[in-house]
Amino acid sequence: LLNNVPVAQSLFVNAFGQVNNILVNDIERIEVIRGPESAVYGADAFAGVMNIVTKTASDIHGTEIGARAGSFDTYDGWLLHGGRYGGFDVALSASGRTTAGFDETIGADAQTPFDALFGTTASLAPAPLNAGKDLIDARVDVSRGPWTWRMGYFGQLNLGTGVGISKSLDPEGEANYNLVNTDLTYHDR
Repeated sequence: LLNNVPVAQSLFVNAFGQVNNILVNDIERIEVIRGPESAVYGADAFAGVMNIVTKTASDIHGTEIGARAGSFDTYDGWLLHGGRYGGFDVALSASGRTTAGFDETIGADAQTPFDALFGTTASLAPAPLNAGKDLIDARVDVSRGPWTWRMGYFGQLNLGTGVGISKSLDPEGEANYNLVNTDLTYHDR
């Protein structure tokens, strides 16, 4: 769930992909319900439910901007802003990350034994692992009285294939996942 609203999944791929792809600067808290919850939350909740609650204007005081850098050419940046405008509580957030992924050279892949058996050279090993990715997370949260409108975009772009689905190296393959969501909720306090 994202702010108590179900997030659609595609086949067996969670909309957020791997948990390490979630940018956390706009998260106020994460609620976890353990165990099967399919009767309440649908068939995808067979092992449990996570509710990611994002920050509202009351959680952000003014403007916050930040950046950080890490190993493997990893760079993050974020901007949060919260305030009251014309009787509306408004929260805006934008976060991004780019990384080359962990630096590992694969000595042999799933194709290597077949190359040795048949005398072919289809394997690309040894070669570096394709683990880079770019992430974007942007949200707006507007509320007044019992009404709240939220809109967000979460994009995983140029997502490297790692060892690929066939466990063979693919230095150029990539995927893109985009999640756009909006909701209008009424909460009688």
